[in-house]
This record gives sequence, structure tokens and C-alpha cells, in this order.
Amino acid sequence: MSCSGKKESVDNKAQANAPKMEKVEYIYHDGTRDLKVTITTPPQRAALFTPHMTEMLLALGLGDRIVVGTTEGPVSK
Repeated sequence: MSCSGKKESVDNKAQANAPKMEKVEYIYHDGTRDLKVTITTPPQRAALFTPHMTEMLLALGLGDRIVVGTTEGPVSK
């Protein structure tokens, strides 16, 4: 809650605290064609397929942004 008693949106707080990013462009080759990819905003969600990346985001307090995560044992809180 904020000082006014209103609940703040987690996404709004994250966006306000996020550093400004410059546009990133690259070419992705899918095996048959080249696709131009342009990223203009920071990622809001993450799909993690290695245990160490899952643990890293949890340690940074970003567990609410993990869509899919893997681990090889108990996940620390």
C-alpha cells in the first residue's frame, strides 16, 4: 500500500523503477528466413529453463515475473 492507502500495482512500480532502455534490434534466422526483431521495452515476464536462472531471479525478488521455472531440488525462499 502507498501512503494514501491505495494499493499499488506491482507492474506499475516495476515500470517506474526500471531503467530506461534503448531500442534493440537484431536479425533472427529461423532456418529458412531472416526475421528482424525489435525490442523497445524491458521484459516483463520470464520463462526459465535452467535451475540457476530460476534461483537467480528468486534471489533478486523477481519471482512474480517467472512464468515457467525449473529446479533440481528445493527452491530457497
